[in-house]
Amino acid sequence: MRKDTKERILDAALHLFNNQSVDQVTIREVAKKAGISHGNLCYHFPNIESLVENLYKRLAAEQDELFLKMTGQEVSLPFLRSSSAQSFQLLYKYKFLMLDFVSIMRKSKFIREHYRKLYKLRKEQFRMLFSWLLKEGYLRPEIYPGHYDKVVEQLFIIGDFWIASSEILYEGKEKDKLPYYTDIVDQVLFPYLTEKAFQ
Repeated sequence: MRKDTKERILDAALHLFNNQSVDQVTIREVAKKAGISHGNLCYHFPNIESLVENLYKRLAAEQDELFLKMTGQEVSLPFLRSSSAQSFQLLYKYKFLMLDFVSIMRKSKFIREHYRKLYKLRKEQFRMLFSWLLKEGYLRPEIYPGHYDKVVEQLFIIGDFWIASSEILYEGKEKDKLPYYTDIVDQVLFPYLTEKAFQ
């Protein structure tokens, strides 16, 4: 089935933003990539900022869908690793947002405010997950009160900025990039897992 015009435009913008950067892409380039006129594109998206905001909304919706899919599944080490890998794949699909993270946050009040709310929600979801893992005996007791809150913070920092690191420092094969960085996230958690988590 043929995609509607808005989706074609967003797909074209995503491809260009991922391969160049938001600041280097023009509306005319997006129109050309989408195979439509400049005027037709501007009817749907008046400027680059509106394209960025709509792609951000699309990422957030896909993340919500992924979290919903994970809800209610039995938690295990393979499940946690698979969830981490899926999350990283999704972020990599929209990698321009992570590469131009600070610039985009400074320019878009909508994205900045939405991200801050989403960050709080995701942190609460992670806290609940960690509480459950502790209760079920998959995690060792905290070293000090609030220790796992700091671990969650580490996971978010890695999650938000691993793509920038990979663009600058990663020297391996492209196909190995996602597994390599997913493994780094796993290594943050491994020291705190009990033997039960590995069964």
